[in-house]
Amino acid sequence: MNPLWKDLTFKIIDLLKQQRILYSHDPRHLHLDGQLSKPTDLRTLPQNCLLNGEPLFADRPGANRKYLSLQYQQDDVDVLKRAFLIPDIEDIHMFHRIKQDLESPSSIMRDVATDVAWHSLVADLIISILERSPGVGRMIEDQLALIPLSDGRWVKASTEDIHFPSLNGPPMPADLVTTIHYEAARNTSRKDLFGRLGVTNFSPGRVIDRIWSCYIHHNGASDLEASKAHFKYMYWHYPNIDDARFSRLWLFDTRLNKVTFQDSLMYMPSNDEYGPQELLKAAPDLRNPGQLAPECPVTYVHQEYIDLFPPPVRQHDLPWLTWLETLGVRRIPRLKDDAGSLSPEFRHILQYRPANIVKLLEMQWVIYRREIDHPIEGEISNAEVTCRDASLVVLSNTYFPLQNLTQEAEELGISSNFPFLAVPGLSEDERLLEDWRFLARFGVKFEANLNFYIRVLQQHRAQMHQPWNRDTRNGILKTYELIADHYNEINRAFVV
Repeated sequence: MNPLWKDLTFKIIDLLKQQRILYSHDPRHLHLDGQLSKPTDLRTLPQNCLLNGEPLFADRPGANRKYLSLQYQQDDVDVLKRAFLIPDIEDIHMFHRIKQDLESPSSIMRDVATDVAWHSLVADLIISILERSPGVGRMIEDQLALIPLSDGRWVKASTEDIHFPSLNGPPMPADLVTTIHYEAARNTSRKDLFGRLGVTNFSPGRVIDRIWSCYIHHNGASDLEASKAHFKYMYWHYPNIDDARFSRLWLFDTRLNKVTFQDSLMYMPSNDEYGPQELLKAAPDLRNPGQLAPECPVTYVHQEYIDLFPPPVRQHDLPWLTWLETLGVRRIPRLKDDAGSLSPEFRHILQYRPANIVKLLEMQWVIYRREIDHPIEGEISNAEVTCRDASLVVLSNTYFPLQNLTQEAEELGISSNFPFLAVPGLSEDERLLEDWRFLARFGVKFEANLNFYIRVLQQHRAQMHQPWNRDTRNGILKTYELIADHYNEINRAFVV
């Protein structure tokens, strides 16, 4: 170039640097003249500030715009960067744009619908700023609420006692441990960022210690949700079910009253026909038609405890409801009270639920048989139960409806009024019938012996008002014959 024009290029570029000749980034792509900016005021965005060709964070408005328009071709951008020495955007400028987003009502970062990929890139970007710009990093820690908590709040790194959540098992109780949002912690990049901002792991043992302290030294759970969280976590992480401190804990009952393990009897609510809630509630009184039998006043824990874990879940080799039962929440009506007598609940069942006594004993015999002594055995034996003809008969005076016994009674002309027990769901499988032999302990008969035929004869006598016919006559005569067949000198006094 001629020496006269040698410096012209540089002078032109220096003059252009001070002129509004370049477009700043406009997400609407309108490129209005008012958006032209000086080259010295603009910055390019490196790839770690972009997602799918768009900035991760919106530019600031008006005179604070910094982004060079992304509509320029990359070759042109390279020329502009060399000619006007346009740098990549500085960390301090990104700090202000991140802060602008966090403080905006339409924040991308706070939006629960924001894509995981966006969050990953942003976390990586902020980590890079923390690593290369300590001064800006301190501003990020002190001023930016980058940490989402499980309760929906966003807090700064300067907030104390923030921890990562449990990624397996129940969440840490929110009233005792402040944790970041579960989904946020699952993102590897975000988790790395949170760790750099001071978020720490919190061991299950420390959580358990806080739960103990909450009940022993303070007022325990403030509401049902907190209580549920405490017991979910204890079940999952604490194997020592025999710890004496469990007696200091308490649950909410159906009326949201606090019920302690140490001082109170608690039952699980259920819709089971033979569960305590059904057997102990007010119901029609079979002995007094038209009247209601009263409810037996007992305490039921809140239903929401029962539903905390599905039945297949087992922890420390115990299903959830079994774990609760081990602590003292009963699933079946207790047989004995603390003094060793028949419990008020079982007395209530004997008095007002004659149709349910036999089946309840069969269903829970594995448990009840260990607790029965002679006084309790006598009370149950003398309780009235429902028979097949709907009559109420003392249990020790009844017969079990074995097929051979019912057929014998029918052949002797006693088809409906004999005191055969009403046994719901009885199977004719002889192997299963053996499961009912325990009723002999309460005086229930299983054999067609002398007592059986005398009882048949008594039933004939009770039916003398019925029409007399040949079948009736033959049934009575056959009964006498069978009594004679079973007669001997040993039972002579009984027969006479």
